[in-house]
Amino acid sequence: MKQEEKTLMLAEGQYPALAALHGRQVTLASARFNGIPSAFIAAGDLTRKLASHRSLSCGISDVPLTKAVPSRDDLSPPEGTFRLVASGFQWLADQNARLLAFFASGGGLDCLANPVKLSISPQRSKLLAETVDNVNRLIHGAEALLEGYRAFLLLAGNSDSEEVQSLLDELMQLTSRFVTLKQTIQSGLESITRHQQTGEERQLSFIKWVADCYQLKSFLQALNPGKAEQVLSVHELIFALHQRFVKALAPVTLASGHGRVSEEKRVTYVDCTTPGDSGEKASLLSPSCKTSIKKLEYSGTVVSMDDALIVNLELGSHICVIELLENAEGGKGRTLRLKFSDQFRSTDGSDKRGKLMRMWFLVQLLKVIKLDKQADSMKLSCSAVTSEMIVEYPQMKSREILQEAFEKLTIVL
Repeated sequence: MKQEEKTLMLAEGQYPALAALHGRQVTLASARFNGIPSAFIAAGDLTRKLASHRSLSCGISDVPLTKAVPSRDDLSPPEGTFRLVASGFQWLADQNARLLAFFASGGGLDCLANPVKLSISPQRSKLLAETVDNVNRLIHGAEALLEGYRAFLLLAGNSDSEEVQSLLDELMQLTSRFVTLKQTIQSGLESITRHQQTGEERQLSFIKWVADCYQLKSFLQALNPGKAEQVLSVHELIFALHQRFVKALAPVTLASGHGRVSEEKRVTYVDCTTPGDSGEKASLLSPSCKTSIKKLEYSGTVVSMDDALIVNLELGSHICVIELLENAEGGKGRTLRLKFSDQFRSTDGSDKRGKLMRMWFLVQLLKVIKLDKQADSMKLSCSAVTSEMIVEYPQMKSREILQEAFEKLTIVL
């Protein structure tokens, strides 16, 4: 508390009473009192009482607000996923989003960012065990992404494509680096849990334990887009693979014979729709949608499937992804989704406030023009960790409304 420069007081002069409670539970509550950060210690467990005050609930809770994290089964591809280019690419894109969710607030790794708070929690053993489980689950999911990407490249068969062969050769290097990273992470997990299990934290430096937590967090979450190929963190592996499976889509499709590929200016179009009779429903990529993409004048890849259209555009350090889905997950039905991310920090660590302001204006503009006029259904989620914003319009009434919304969105972008 001294390091945080917070006033620390014993409630109502209860020091003698607390001293007599040696070995029993007390409550340390940290919050803002009249706008000033302070804390107090009181006898007994007052968490329920304090949590009833909404202004204090965030300050006193030992348990971080954890979202539902994917199970190991959710992070493994269903059987038959990589028989077709379209289904393989869709799984890779979804897996990328599932793994990035681990790094967001409530994604299951929060304790590593607050090791001091973890150390004083009466539930620290439980929280630490849950964190270890989430880390192992993240590693499993990253391995599945790596193996999925390999299976995706192998759809090209015995192709003479130099681009596919180059990606396969590079994959061996990424895999080797990830093996080393995994060993480092497992060593870090053993380091922070061994102290808790044996009580050695009394003998070993507490500062070192805190440093081990922060270092483990870095091996999981740090991201340097310019050097992601070095795979110094799980986040960098995910970033590098995302860039590569988007790049591999066109050559793999062409070599596998599962689709048709065409190039127009700086955009690669990959048609994975099932050839059918003239009575079949038209592709989501209408002529007007294609015109909208041309007007953007960005490089990227456009994938057409029977019930989905995925537009990947190179904007900023990450890739802007627009999805038009006939049947989105979780019963969302016909959905338009924008995933927009950028690099918000300079190399010196300072914020690029202009970029943050630009994203804020993007959200305000989308709210005003209402891409889905039938309903006020815009849903927004943001992650400061992954520098990503997701705008979603579920339950759109018709394919025509979906396509019109896409055309408006490209104007905004």
